[in-house]
Amino acid sequence: MKQDKRHYFSIRGRFFLAGIILIVFGFTRLEEGRYVGPIERLEVSLKKEPDNLKITLKLADAYYNKAIHLTSSEETKQLLDGAILLYEKALSKKKDPKTSYSLGEAYFKIAKFSEEKDSLYKKAEDSFISSEKDGLKKKEMFLYLGHILLLRGALDNALSYYRKALDFSPKDPIILYNLGFCYYEKGDLDTAFSYLQRIGKRSLPKDIEINIHLLLAKIYEKKKDLVLAEQEYSKVLSKEKTNFDAKEALNRISLTKNP
Repeated sequence: MKQDKRHYFSIRGRFFLAGIILIVFGFTRLEEGRYVGPIERLEVSLKKEPDNLKITLKLADAYYNKAIHLTSSEETKQLLDGAILLYEKALSKKKDPKTSYSLGEAYFKIAKFSEEKDSLYKKAEDSFISSEKDGLKKKEMFLYLGHILLLRGALDNALSYYRKALDFSPKDPIILYNLGFCYYEKGDLDTAFSYLQRIGKRSLPKDIEINIHLLLAKIYEKKKDLVLAEQEYSKVLSKEKTNFDAKEALNRISLTKNP
């Protein structure tokens, strides 16, 4: 779930400049003389036109986009709750696959902050499936569905959605890793290894590299290739010295080699 970081600098630069423009010029003076940002402006507009679908969706998107960039879990949850209510309100007025997708995304994100994770993931799944049935085909949606089904232990169904996501982006390291992980869990080590090999050598975020090396090490260990397993576990520790799994595995291998 930590991808989409591979944008071109020029595009990122444009979004950054757009953000600066929004900050500088996007504030509106209300009658009370206060300056408010886009969210508060949309809230005021929705109070004036509570049945306006366009404003409803804009405010829902604004809540969601702010929520995913916050560090405060409580404020994030409140904003996601608000987004969910608005997306549901919009869907009650007009069925739309993009809105169903957005609702599913909000449910998926809020599950992290709730004790009722299973029910929220199920609501996210239902929203994504509804969106797919209504014609939306989106890599991120298939990834979300894969993650939900993987968490539930439904490996074959998870694989089906990860393959659909891979059709959009055949070289995506996150998708390839998740496919490899599913096959590892199924006990198909050769297929798991083949997907990890397709990732190749490229610059990736540290946490992704750690997960790849860790999974490769586990595959080698299962295949009794302890030399290569040691190498991969050592690569994990070179990136994260306190990694418990790698430390424990190296001790286990050492005892196997020197009983």
